[in-house]
Amino acid sequence: MTNEFRQSAKSGTGVEACCRILQYSQSFKQYQLLFYKTHGLSLRLLPVSGRPLAAEGRIPNPFCRMAAGDSILAAGCEKTRRRLQQHVRDDGKAYHCRCHAGLTEAGIPIFVEGRHVATLLAGRVLDRASMEWGWAKLERRLEDRVPGLKLKRIRLAFEKTAPVDPKKIGLLFQLLEFTAQHLAADAGKSLFRSMNKEPELVRRVKELVAAGLENISSASQIAEKLHCCGDHLTRVLKKHAGLTLTEFIALSRIEKAKELMAAPGMKIATVAFQAGYGSLSQFNRVFKKATGFPPTVWRSRFLS
Repeated sequence: MTNEFRQSAKSGTGVEACCRILQYSQSFKQYQLLFYKTHGLSLRLLPVSGRPLAAEGRIPNPFCRMAAGDSILAAGCEKTRRRLQQHVRDDGKAYHCRCHAGLTEAGIPIFVEGRHVATLLAGRVLDRASMEWGWAKLERRLEDRVPGLKLKRIRLAFEKTAPVDPKKIGLLFQLLEFTAQHLAADAGKSLFRSMNKEPELVRRVKELVAAGLENISSASQIAEKLHCCGDHLTRVLKKHAGLTLTEFIALSRIEKAKELMAAPGMKIATVAFQAGYGSLSQFNRVFKKATGFPPTVWRSRFLS
């Protein structure tokens, strides 16, 4: 397994496969929900390439919800995220830092077969010790850039963000390290199954999807073409590829759209059609949910 992973990793396929398995795994979805409900933490995954795998999902605290929709605040958040990921990528160890508003975010590396494939990002939480200086620092940065009324709204959102005891934050980050280890173990098992035994049925599904995404309207259509039961097909694909049939088609469309957007002259509407989406609005909605960015923003950020 280790040799096979290393060979595939050289071409990027091993790392990409692990990232996809992590992104769509039930374990990750369950951890996202668990940490959100019990600790008010949001979790997201970032591959070593730096491109977001998925949208952050529900954002627990009021300040970060506001920041997500504001270009000035979001730029500061993105800068923190890049600095955090750079530390994790360079050192191969868990790291945490404060953002421009004093909130703490953590990054934990996920290793599969000894290779760093993704970073688990967790946060952002406000500890009691940094409440006063955090706002004072942010206010100085914003007072000449945003109007007074907007600054008041930002402060209100900041003050509504519940602080967390610093000791509790340390314990949470320890728990996150165990979470990363569990996710890595699950991804390794799924990758082993997909690399060593791929039934003919799975191979045919991949060929059909790759050959005609624009003509596929549903998972049942694939099952019909292969003359098999949809439930059976889903079970086989889930077992050997780590995804349901619907998830595999959805992932294939997103990856196809990314490939098409690499062509500078191709319009977004054309990308949507060739990737199999029924409308431009549907494509925009699904792509943003999967990557965290609208197609035009993703293209300008990662393909410029």
